[in-house]
Amino acid sequence: MDRKALVTILTEKLDALNRDYQTSTSTPLVEAFTIVETLTDFFSGVYILGVSSPGLQQGLLQKFEVTDTIIDYLSEHLPFEAWKTIDRVRAYPTVEDLLREAALGFDYDSSNLVVAKNAELVSLY
Repeated sequence: MDRKALVTILTEKLDALNRDYQTSTSTPLVEAFTIVETLTDFFSGVYILGVSSPGLQQGLLQKFEVTDTIIDYLSEHLPFEAWKTIDRVRAYPTVEDLLREAALGFDYDSSNLVVAKNAELVSLY
């Protein structure tokens, strides 16, 4: 699946997740997202999905709650062709945090600071 098609289907599914989530709370689960190709020589077309979640900033949610909810939802609602391209899910409290980490390819090893390409933000709100 190409990147553009993946972004389109993720936008659709994360919008649906937000609608479901907002029936029990007034806060969207996902404010914005980006996908960054994994920084490995073994695979191509495999991405890390990064999201900003206002609930983290407000202290209403923990990172594992956001990532688990997204993983569970997408594994049930994405076509297999799209799902198999998502390697990991990362959650951040703000869009600024999301963009900063995406620019580093979501790589927490500071000795391997490779700037990621194509970290385009998709805003859901």
